[in-house]
Amino acid sequence: MKRAADLGCGDVAAKPRMKGLIVDEPWISLIISGKKTWEMRSRNTLVRGSIALIRKGSKTVIGIADLVRTVRPAKNGLPRPSTTGRK
Repeated sequence: MKRAADLGCGDVAAKPRMKGLIVDEPWISLIISGKKTWEMRSRNTLVRGSIALIRKGSKTVIGIADLVRTVRPAKNGLPRPSTTGRK
């Protein structure tokens, strides 16, 4: 997972806009560390590719992840993988 500072995300005006995902602690730290590789949401999205990871309440991009696919939960209610963090 690349840190936002390593990607030059601090200067938003100079970069094209990127879609972002706001995630609360402790989940965002687990995604950044690679210990959490999926995220459940109430709605589907057609967005794929690099997305900014934003810590809830901070308005700060702290990492980047690759959104590779979305899937519906299995019939048993258990989640299936939908995002992969990038290191």
